[in-house]
Amino acid sequence: MKRKIFIVSILFSICLNAFSGSLEKGFERLKVYDYFKAKEYFEDALKKRTPGAAYGLSIIYSADKAPFFNTDSARVYIVKAEESFAALTPKEKKSYEELLVNDNSIQTQKDTVCNAGLRFALQQSGIAALNHFITEFTFCTNMQQAIGLRNERAFSMAKSENTSTAYKKFTETYPTAKEFQEANGRYDECIFAETTHEGNIASYLQFINDYPNNPYITQADKVIYQLAVPNKTIGEYYDFVKKYKSNRNVSVAWQEIYKLYTANYTEGVFESFKKQYPDYPFAYEVESDYNLQRAFFIPVKKNNLWGYIADDGKEMLKPEYDEAAFFTEGLAAVAKKEKYGFINKQGKVIIPLEYDDVEPFRNNTAVVTKNEKSGLINRNGELLIPCEYDDLTDPMDDICIAVKKEKSGYITKQGKKITELIYDVTTDFRNGYAVVAINEKYGLLNRTGRYGIDLQYNELMFLSDNLLKASINDTWGIINLKGQTVALFEYDAIGDLSDNRIFAAKNNKCGYLDAEGKIVIPFTYSYTESLLTSAKFKYGIARIMQTSKPVLIDTTGTKLLSQGFESVGTFSDGLVSVKKNKKWGYATMSGQLKIPAKYDVAQSFESGLAVVTQGKYQGVIDTTGKSIIPILFEKIEPKSNYFLTTANGKIGLINKAGETVVATMYDNFDFLNDYLVAAKKNEVKEYINLKTGKIIWKE
Repeated sequence: MKRKIFIVSILFSICLNAFSGSLEKGFERLKVYDYFKAKEYFEDALKKRTPGAAYGLSIIYSADKAPFFNTDSARVYIVKAEESFAALTPKEKKSYEELLVNDNSIQTQKDTVCNAGLRFALQQSGIAALNHFITEFTFCTNMQQAIGLRNERAFSMAKSENTSTAYKKFTETYPTAKEFQEANGRYDECIFAETTHEGNIASYLQFINDYPNNPYITQADKVIYQLAVPNKTIGEYYDFVKKYKSNRNVSVAWQEIYKLYTANYTEGVFESFKKQYPDYPFAYEVESDYNLQRAFFIPVKKNNLWGYIADDGKEMLKPEYDEAAFFTEGLAAVAKKEKYGFINKQGKVIIPLEYDDVEPFRNNTAVVTKNEKSGLINRNGELLIPCEYDDLTDPMDDICIAVKKEKSGYITKQGKKITELIYDVTTDFRNGYAVVAINEKYGLLNRTGRYGIDLQYNELMFLSDNLLKASINDTWGIINLKGQTVALFEYDAIGDLSDNRIFAAKNNKCGYLDAEGKIVIPFTYSYTESLLTSAKFKYGIARIMQTSKPVLIDTTGTKLLSQGFESVGTFSDGLVSVKKNKKWGYATMSGQLKIPAKYDVAQSFESGLAVVTQGKYQGVIDTTGKSIIPILFEKIEPKSNYFLTTANGKIGLINKAGETVVATMYDNFDFLNDYLVAAKKNEVKEYINLKTGKIIWKE
């Protein structure tokens, strides 16, 4: 019996040694990267010596250059190694020390498996592999990184699809993603574009009804307003205010009705307006304007105080203010003791004199300043935007530019923040977008405050509602509102768009592109920087340089007036100034000299009249060459419906019929409107009514 027991004991010891040898041999083979043999030894030892064998197998499966690379298997085995090792007694754990299998090495391998798993998931397309990693590799310390990368990739996929469905799916699936806010903004933008793609009023109304909290509601209201009043008639405006009562532009439409109705003043017009439009929301204006609208109120100074007179010199409001401005929208800014407010034409204070500075009312709002901080008020004096900004612009499309500490951003006229104040450059919105810049990098922002085009350009400017010119590293190109390239970035300069032609220069030559970025007039002309503004098409004709000589071309590039003239000017009123025998005259586009070349300078025609120069003196002619104002003046400058004339250093005024309206005796002129001027003579200011020729006030 003792002999049998002894033999069994020897056999057990031999078997135990055999198992022990498999695990050790596995690690020996692993050291020399013999993954095949190591895998066999570890699998052989897995059942009896699970912690070490599972640990070794996890190493094999996590080695990305090994033939058995499989992150899921690596994960399964390291979990098994950790769980089985934790179940060992301290004495059993000690038996693994020589193999360097312990809590620390298992944790290190877990980190290796996590890194390998995430790296593998990132190498796969789409997000399935990343989602698998997030679901299965729950013990990993890089889980938040994986979630962030998954969200980033999912958002990139949504942007590629660029539909409201894609963005909605993203926000519903990943509500905690850092891209959530931008996805929401893109969702709002896509919803607006998709719902209103038909471009008719019905589609915009449907959008407003279905998405009342969408930030593009203001834009939808604006488009409905524009579509509803194509001809801008009183009837259209009134139909609009009755039909679309909740539209944000109803008050604007009412103002247009009022302005059109009272444009041509006749007795009783305001009484008639009140009867026809009893629901006009600004009734106090009608009451005030009923007696006062005909008079143009002029702020004048008397005994160091300011008041108002009418255009006939009659005092309308007695002088009592330290400062007074012109009326706009029925209200005028006035000041007393360095505090500003607004009065109406009856002299009633509408906005208390409590501000340090004010701007004129525009579209029923005004910028005001208190304690060196600016805000916005409405016609009732209510603060729409608190006085907390260093600077604030008038609202454009209901959006203001606000400035603090030399950084600017956008807020609505109701005071809702659209962006943070982070920009070095901000511009007004155009077609729903605004150009902005940070650190001299320009991009495009939409009305939600999201980038339509990232900050990447050295310069960025609108060419039209849908096109922009941009520069990168001193080369210019053309892009659309989506940032897509319309004209390659290969030009030295790009001008403005007119008559579907865009001036451009390259390698000291210039030509023209069309709005699609195609070259339509070859780059064969000499380039100078001044052409950027002067070579714009007007009336289908542009003036450009060829071998230092100006030529006229049409929008096809065909040269005009190429024969018989030394130089040409600009085209207008059917004539172009031309130089012949060192003198200037005017010719038709067929090349016929209509007005003889006898002038030293011949300016282009404006409204049928042109200023011409002979020697040191100027005069005015019409398109037949007839003299309207004799060539007797040192300088003639068109101004409104008149010409400012200078002789012997004094200024006068002549109308377009050549009749002297104001004698040439004043030091300077300041036009107050089309028929009122303030003229200064010997430090005395005289207000002159050009309709009557009378001096109505002196100060």
